[in-house]
Amino acid sequence: MLGGRIWIDSEEEKGSAFYFTLPYHTYTIKESSNKNKNSLSVSLTPTNNLKILIVEDDEISEELISIAVRKFK
Repeated sequence: MLGGRIWIDSEEEKGSAFYFTLPYHTYTIKESSNKNKNSLSVSLTPTNNLKILIVEDDEISEELISIAVRKFK
């Protein structure tokens, strides 16, 4: 209903990975006026403050994933 996707990758004896996406956009609306006309402009704002949830059941995998997502901090 939100316009995202959900899927799974699974391999017997190795485990499963669950994925989902959700569309996320922030908007900045600026209103400017001058003597002759009013105008409204909309622009996208970068999403630098997102959170990542990592759930792992072993220490090695947790460390590996933490290294992979470190660039997003």
